[in-house]
Amino acid sequence: MKLLIDADSCPVKDEIQEVAAKYSVNVFFVMSTAHFSSASLNCGQVILVDSSSQAVDMEIVNRASRGDIVVTQDYGLAALCLAKKCKAITPRGKIISDKDIEMLLEARHASEVIRKSGGRVKGPKSFHKECSLQFKRNLKLLLTECFFSKKEENERF
Repeated sequence: MKLLIDADSCPVKDEIQEVAAKYSVNVFFVMSTAHFSSASLNCGQVILVDSSSQAVDMEIVNRASRGDIVVTQDYGLAALCLAKKCKAITPRGKIISDKDIEMLLEARHASEVIRKSGGRVKGPKSFHKECSLQFKRNLKLLLTECFFSKKEENERF
Protein backbone atom coordinates (compact mmCIF):
# COMPACT_ATOMS: atom_id res chain seq x y z
CA MET A 1 0.00 0.00 0.00
CA LYS A 2 1.15 3.52 -0.77
CA LEU A 3 -0.11 7.08 -0.60
CA LEU A 4 -0.30 8.93 -3.91
CA ILE A 5 -0.65 12.68 -3.56
CA ASP A 6 -1.96 15.09 -6.19
CA ALA A 7 0.60 17.58 -4.91
CA ASP A 8 0.20 20.56 -7.25
CA SER A 9 -2.09 22.38 -4.83
CA CYS A 10 -2.10 20.16 -1.75
CA PRO A 11 -2.22 22.17 1.50
CA VAL A 12 -1.68 19.15 3.80
CA LYS A 13 1.76 17.85 2.77
CA ASP A 14 3.17 18.13 6.29
CA GLU A 15 0.19 16.32 7.77
CA ILE A 16 0.55 13.53 5.19
CA GLN A 17 4.21 13.02 6.03
CA GLU A 18 3.49 13.01 9.75
CA VAL A 19 0.74 10.39 9.52
CA ALA A 20 2.59 8.29 6.93
CA ALA A 21 5.66 8.11 9.18
CA LYS A 22 3.55 6.74 12.04
CA TYR A 23 2.11 4.05 9.79
CA SER A 24 5.34 3.39 7.84
CA VAL A 25 3.64 3.98 4.50
CA ASN A 26 5.43 5.06 1.32
CA VAL A 27 4.31 8.46 0.06
CA PHE A 28 4.63 9.74 -3.49
CA PHE A 29 4.03 13.44 -4.12
CA VAL A 30 3.21 13.77 -7.82
CA MET A 31 3.54 17.29 -9.19
CA SER A 32 4.08 19.06 -12.47
CA THR A 33 7.25 20.96 -13.23
CA ALA A 34 5.15 24.14 -13.22
CA HIS A 35 4.45 23.67 -9.48
CA PHE A 36 7.90 22.49 -8.43
CA SER A 37 9.97 24.61 -6.06
CA SER A 38 12.95 23.97 -3.81
CA ALA A 39 10.47 23.67 -0.91
CA SER A 40 9.07 20.60 -2.70
CA LEU A 41 12.31 18.79 -1.99
CA ASN A 42 11.26 18.53 1.66
CA CYS A 43 8.20 16.51 0.66
CA GLY A 44 9.82 13.10 0.62
CA GLN A 45 9.49 11.15 -2.63
CA VAL A 46 8.63 13.63 -5.37
CA ILE A 47 7.61 12.49 -8.85
CA LEU A 48 7.85 15.28 -11.40
CA VAL A 49 5.81 15.21 -14.59
CA ASP A 50 5.56 17.72 -17.41
CA SER A 51 3.12 20.60 -17.10
CA SER A 52 0.68 19.37 -19.74
CA SER A 53 -2.98 19.10 -18.82
CA GLN A 54 -3.80 15.96 -16.81
CA ALA A 55 -0.16 14.78 -16.61
CA VAL A 56 -0.27 14.54 -12.81
CA ASP A 57 -3.62 12.72 -12.89
CA MET A 58 -2.42 10.18 -15.46
CA GLU A 59 0.78 9.52 -13.51
CA ILE A 60 -1.22 8.85 -10.37
CA VAL A 61 -3.70 6.58 -12.17
CA ASN A 62 -0.86 4.64 -13.78
CA ARG A 63 0.88 4.13 -10.43
CA ALA A 64 -2.26 3.37 -8.41
CA SER A 65 -3.18 -0.16 -7.48
CA ARG A 66 -5.74 -1.89 -5.29
CA GLY A 67 -5.55 -0.74 -1.67
CA ASP A 68 -3.60 2.47 -2.29
CA ILE A 69 -4.84 5.79 -0.93
CA VAL A 70 -5.03 8.83 -3.20
CA VAL A 71 -5.18 12.38 -1.84
CA THR A 72 -6.83 14.70 -4.34
CA GLN A 73 -9.47 17.37 -4.67
CA ASP A 74 -10.10 16.33 -8.28
CA TYR A 75 -13.25 14.20 -8.41
CA GLY A 76 -12.41 12.93 -11.88
CA LEU A 77 -9.09 11.56 -10.63
CA ALA A 78 -10.81 10.15 -7.56
CA ALA A 79 -13.33 8.32 -9.77
CA LEU A 80 -10.55 6.73 -11.84
CA CYS A 81 -8.73 5.61 -8.69
CA LEU A 82 -11.89 4.25 -7.06
CA ALA A 83 -12.40 2.13 -10.17
CA LYS A 84 -8.97 0.62 -9.46
CA LYS A 85 -10.14 -0.25 -5.91
CA CYS A 86 -8.14 2.53 -4.27
CA LYS A 87 -9.35 4.77 -1.48
CA ALA A 88 -9.66 8.53 -2.07
CA ILE A 89 -9.65 11.46 0.32
CA THR A 90 -9.64 15.22 -0.24
CA PRO A 91 -7.18 17.56 1.51
CA ARG A 92 -10.14 18.75 3.60
CA GLY A 93 -10.65 15.21 4.90
CA LYS A 94 -13.69 14.13 2.89
CA ILE A 95 -13.46 10.43 2.17
CA ILE A 96 -14.76 9.86 -1.35
CA SER A 97 -16.60 6.58 -1.79
CA ASP A 98 -18.20 4.69 -4.64
CA LYS A 99 -21.56 5.70 -3.15
CA ASP A 100 -21.08 9.44 -3.60
CA ILE A 101 -18.69 9.83 -6.54
CA GLU A 102 -21.45 9.99 -9.14
CA MET A 103 -23.22 12.81 -7.30
CA LEU A 104 -19.93 14.70 -6.89
CA LEU A 105 -19.15 14.37 -10.60
CA GLU A 106 -22.66 15.54 -11.53
CA ALA A 107 -22.32 18.60 -9.27
CA ARG A 108 -18.92 19.38 -10.80
CA HIS A 109 -20.41 19.13 -14.29
CA ALA A 110 -23.37 21.36 -13.38
CA SER A 111 -20.99 24.02 -12.03
CA GLU A 112 -18.92 23.83 -15.19
CA VAL A 113 -22.02 24.32 -17.37
CA ILE A 114 -23.02 27.38 -15.32
CA ARG A 115 -19.50 28.88 -15.58
CA LYS A 116 -19.27 28.26 -19.33
CA SER A 117 -22.58 30.00 -19.87
CA GLY A 118 -21.29 33.09 -18.05
CA GLY A 119 -22.78 32.35 -14.66
CA ARG A 120 -21.05 32.32 -11.33
CA VAL A 121 -20.83 29.57 -8.74
CA LYS A 122 -19.53 29.69 -5.19
CA GLY A 123 -15.99 28.52 -4.73
CA PRO A 124 -14.79 26.40 -1.84
CA LYS A 125 -14.74 27.77 1.69
CA SER A 126 -11.43 28.98 3.08
CA PHE A 127 -9.05 26.27 4.25
CA HIS A 128 -8.78 26.36 8.06
CA LYS A 129 -6.89 24.46 10.73
CA GLU A 130 -10.03 22.38 11.33
CA CYS A 131 -9.77 21.15 7.72
CA SER A 132 -6.27 19.82 8.30
CA LEU A 133 -7.33 18.21 11.59
CA GLN A 134 -10.28 16.53 9.83
CA PHE A 135 -7.89 15.37 7.11
CA LYS A 136 -5.48 13.81 9.62
CA ARG A 137 -8.32 12.03 11.47
CA ASN A 138 -9.78 10.57 8.28
CA LEU A 139 -6.41 9.64 6.78
CA LYS A 140 -5.63 7.70 9.97
CA LEU A 141 -9.05 6.05 9.69
CA LEU A 142 -8.38 5.00 6.08
CA LEU A 143 -4.92 3.69 6.92
CA THR A 144 -6.28 1.71 9.86
CA GLU A 145 -9.04 0.23 7.67
CA CYS A 146 -6.50 -0.69 4.98
CA PHE A 147 -4.18 -2.37 7.48
CA PHE A 148 -7.01 -4.39 9.04
CA SER A 149 -8.44 -5.47 5.69
CA LYS A 150 -4.94 -6.43 4.48
CA LYS A 151 -4.38 -8.45 7.66
CA GLU A 152 -7.72 -10.25 7.26
CA GLU A 153 -6.92 -10.95 3.62
CA ASN A 154 -3.56 -12.48 4.56
CA GLU A 155 -5.13 -14.59 7.29
CA ARG A 156 -7.57 -16.13 4.79
CA PHE A 157 -4.70 -17.48 2.72
